[in-house]
Amino acid sequence: MVAPEGLENLKGCKIWYSIWQNSGALPERLVASQTVSLDGVMKDARTGPLKSRGRGYGKSASFERYLASRFIYFKMSCDASGVEIIKPANYREIFYDWLNGYMRRSLAADIFGVDKESSDTYAAMLLGDKSKLTKEQKQSFSDTGTMHVFAISGLHIGFAAALIYALLRSANVYWKFQPLVALPVLYMYVCACGGRPSAMRAFAMIAVFWIAMVSGRGIKSFGALAIAAAAALAINPADLFDAGFVLSYAIVASIFLYGIPLYQFFEAGYNRRFFSFEPTRFQIFCKRAFSFAAGGFCISLGAAFAAAPLSAHYFSYVSTMSWLYSPVFVFGAGIVVGLGFAGFLLPNFLAAFLNWVACSIVGWMSAFAVWGAKNYATAVKVSVPGMGAAALSLAAYLVLSGLMDNRNPLLRFVLPPSLSLAILSAASIFQNG
Repeated sequence: MVAPEGLENLKGCKIWYSIWQNSGALPERLVASQTVSLDGVMKDARTGPLKSRGRGYGKSASFERYLASRFIYFKMSCDASGVEIIKPANYREIFYDWLNGYMRRSLAADIFGVDKESSDTYAAMLLGDKSKLTKEQKQSFSDTGTMHVFAISGLHIGFAAALIYALLRSANVYWKFQPLVALPVLYMYVCACGGRPSAMRAFAMIAVFWIAMVSGRGIKSFGALAIAAAAALAINPADLFDAGFVLSYAIVASIFLYGIPLYQFFEAGYNRRFFSFEPTRFQIFCKRAFSFAAGGFCISLGAAFAAAPLSAHYFSYVSTMSWLYSPVFVFGAGIVVGLGFAGFLLPNFLAAFLNWVACSIVGWMSAFAVWGAKNYATAVKVSVPGMGAAALSLAAYLVLSGLMDNRNPLLRFVLPPSLSLAILSAASIFQNG
């Protein structure tokens, strides 16, 4: 930010801004790297001592705490007539913006009369643009703990990578050349969607895995995560305090340290009891169905345990049943992302059919979220203003999960989340009275 005359001490500060259409037309689309003049009202985004939602500050305190986690301490609002673009964006950002526009046009291709709400939700899921969601949808997906399907992250990048990999294999592209084609395409998708930390983390992990594979060097999942995190922090150390960055890496670490071992424990028990050395087709089908259901459950449970302390700190609530809803929504979102990404590679008249199928699935997901939020509300108001308590709760969970490998299952899978939630509850009671 370039400060106006008399406020030079604000130079370089980040601001959160909103532009209203009170008079005149909205300005042309703003693009990263532009120099823009805003004529409006700016105020301090910080609050006094924060309390839990419903006890003085409400949702705005959670939002302002989130802004603070991104080192944004000022908010600004202005009328559209007060916006002036002084310097255009650089060529790279113009290309990414053009690519974003191309993807939006592809997602909007329609010959079946898809309703606007489903179409907007579909675009929000593929591009990470939550502004497309209605107020009811935002509340419903938040209450069911499934808002993460709208964040460009491992779900999106993973399915996109799988689709590109399948296309390259079907085209008989030499396996050592595949990353040279796939990774630039994935990177452009990430940048066109805003280059969010969760997406960059997922891209970095896939890149590390793929390059290690073609170079003949094996690498473990947690090692790839550590390399991706180190690279991201080397580029921008301030990401360590960014809510999206911390949530993203904490959840993936939890999946590796807790979710996958829990799934392996269930799988071993299932194999001992139900799977024979010469399985029938029915046994194979049942095994695959069990693996699919158990895998989704364990990954969602691991993600929920890691997200709880951070959600309580940044957003003042915890979704207690997200582990139950998430497998269903992740499955649906995976299909939607695959269809949408395939549509990017096709002419609009062919993409329209895929969009119709995807929008139908999105409509069902949205209706299910609204139904779940109304009938089985799972969001519990919990506020932990101090980052130290949230960090202690998360660290206790992750460290214990890593140290207790090959221990008694009751201790291995019950003690880490129990201790974490106990610390979280005690901190909430102590800090809020």
